[in-house]
Amino acid sequence: MIEVNKPVTNPELVESMNKFINEKNADNELNIIEKINKSLLMTPVIINAEVENGLISEGTTVSFKTITNTNNESYIVTFTDHDELSKWAKGKEQTLAYTYEDLNNIVLENINMIKGFVINPYNQIFVITPEVMSYFSQRKSEIVVKEDTKIMLGQPAEYPNELVNAMSKFFESQSEVKSAYLFLARTQGDSKSNLLFVIDFDGKKDLLFPKIASKMKGQLGKGEYFDMISMESSLGTSAVKDSTPFYTKKIKKLF
Repeated sequence: MIEVNKPVTNPELVESMNKFINEKNADNELNIIEKINKSLLMTPVIINAEVENGLISEGTTVSFKTITNTNNESYIVTFTDHDELSKWAKGKEQTLAYTYEDLNNIVLENINMIKGFVINPYNQIFVITPEVMSYFSQRKSEIVVKEDTKIMLGQPAEYPNELVNAMSKFFESQSEVKSAYLFLARTQGDSKSNLLFVIDFDGKKDLLFPKIASKMKGQLGKGEYFDMISMESSLGTSAVKDSTPFYTKKIKKLF
């Protein structure tokens, strides 16, 4: 059974959305992606069945309330909490609580009629389209490595030569990248290992790392994940000691 009008609050998601609006950077972006994937969103619906004791059966047919943009494209409306819902609703609404993944699937299954969904259309106005879903999926693959987490490093049993060659070529086009190292990393207590790239660079991480992540994702197979850290971080400094970079910027000779 599914609860109708389930109370929903998302203080951490709201905070992360506001932080990103005030300062658009890679860390705040990843924070939103992390929070939205853990959230339930209050979604107004029309229920085509009788609601008994505040519950409906699994598989009950529902229709979604939408709003339309200037291009006459429809978006499902969703809200982080009742306060945000009340800014839109003219009367009492029936709502269901959906996960981010639920809403993604609903949009993709009805892409000819629905272009996406919008969170808090009368406040932060976060529009989620299939393109945004794809980008969020790419960014979510970046594992956040905490400084106090014990990480075990090694080298891949099968060295990913194609990936290394592709990334080396890409780094050559990025003037700020000086060198790059590759490791296989496993967090203590975790049975799965992931690729870890340690990057030595000039400039701003917030501008460089999203570009690297976008390029990297296109080189990885299904189920493969990676993380990137700066060589100047404590883990980065420790990792590269006595290690050889797979990429080093070539110095152009003047003569």
